[in-house]
Amino acid sequence: MLTTGATRGNGVIGEVVTANLRTIPDVPLALQGSGWPALLEVRGEVYFPKQAFEKLNAKRAKAGEPLFANPRNAAAGALRQLDSRITRERGLRFWAFSAETPRGTIAVKSQQDLLETLASWGFPVEPHRRRVSGLGEAQTEIAKLEKLLDELPFGADGVVVKVDPMRLHEELGTIGDREPRWAIARKFAPEVAVTKLLAIRINVGRTGALNPYAVLEPVEIGGVTVSQATLHNADLIQAKDIREGDVVEVTRAGEVIPQVLGPVRDQPRGKKKFEMPERCPACGTKAVRPADEVMTYCPNVSCPGRVLESIVHFASRGAMDVRGLGYERVQKLLDAKLIATVADLYRLTPDQLLDGCYSASASATSATARRSCSPAGSARCRSCARRPSLRSAPCAASAPRSPRRCTSSSPTRATRNWWTTSRRTASRWPSRRAPPRRARSRAARSS
Repeated sequence: MLTTGATRGNGVIGEVVTANLRTIPDVPLALQGSGWPALLEVRGEVYFPKQAFEKLNAKRAKAGEPLFANPRNAAAGALRQLDSRITRERGLRFWAFSAETPRGTIAVKSQQDLLETLASWGFPVEPHRRRVSGLGEAQTEIAKLEKLLDELPFGADGVVVKVDPMRLHEELGTIGDREPRWAIARKFAPEVAVTKLLAIRINVGRTGALNPYAVLEPVEIGGVTVSQATLHNADLIQAKDIREGDVVEVTRAGEVIPQVLGPVRDQPRGKKKFEMPERCPACGTKAVRPADEVMTYCPNVSCPGRVLESIVHFASRGAMDVRGLGYERVQKLLDAKLIATVADLYRLTPDQLLDGCYSASASATSATARRSCSPAGSARCRSCARRPSLRSAPCAASAPRSPRRCTSSSPTRATRNWWTTSRRTASRWPSRRAPPRRARSRAARSS
């Protein structure tokens, strides 16, 4: 019987989506056949068929709702829905490709046998699979599969080549408990689009690195609308002779990160060659470039760009993993002068986070604006009619901050996640208390 379904997550911790997986007809609720172990973990891919995705977007367009960008993101969002009825309506499908058991082993000798065994237990297995005798034959089969991409009912960006004998998997091992030496992904040639490069701008990283990026005329690549792309560094821009106003080729590296491949030579070229700015665009400090590096840096540790990036990095999944604290929310906190450094995150109070009418700066608040806002503890601002929430943009008519917590509206889930992840205070969120000691009996006291 199906007991638990979870997403891959970060490879260690995922999300439980059992109720949603039960709505996918390809996922068997009970195994068929025989020979399966008492406890089995089956791994696979949930996907959105092209035809079902097109019907869903047509339905949303008719209803005046925003369209989904691509089947991959739509499938991920549907699988994580809180209401499993929505997941059922999306028409997701499933392919199984691997299985593990914590107790003993599965009685198969090869990867091919494993896939056939999964099929006999009721799991759907992708039919376009081949067993070959060497790498040369594998390359030939990969080229044949690449020609079938347009005919497949689902999107694909490559194939996986695996060593067939299972006895060799343990011998070959893995790299860093993550990348198996007995399997490798072979990506197909990425889709390339042509668009116009409107401007080259500079982003200041947390280390002060000045990173050039391209602002493009929006173009669709693999179902995703791309309007910005990385240019890496000034030396690469000069080597490719990329200029503002060029018609350029753009792709998504690894089907994820947009990057500019270079200008289209037979198209009109931009007149001015790119040069790195002499000063930081965020703070105006003179930029420096070490002799042995390709990057240019802003040396000012108080640069607004560096502060923003450092706080976002601090809250990212690979660092402190503060949920709900991304670029937009950090920028709001900085604009409201509620924080200036990472340490200020731990000085924030619930009242500050729940105050939806804070202004961009305290000096911008006028007496008229103060009178126009609702008194502390009310449900909505009289000027903007918004409920207090950090998810909303700051109100221009700011009310004076109250020492009392608003009782008429609760924090949004994202705000609550950020707060409870970062800090707990006994006055707002009491910690778990130990149960009271039981009074001893009179006989026990006398003894």
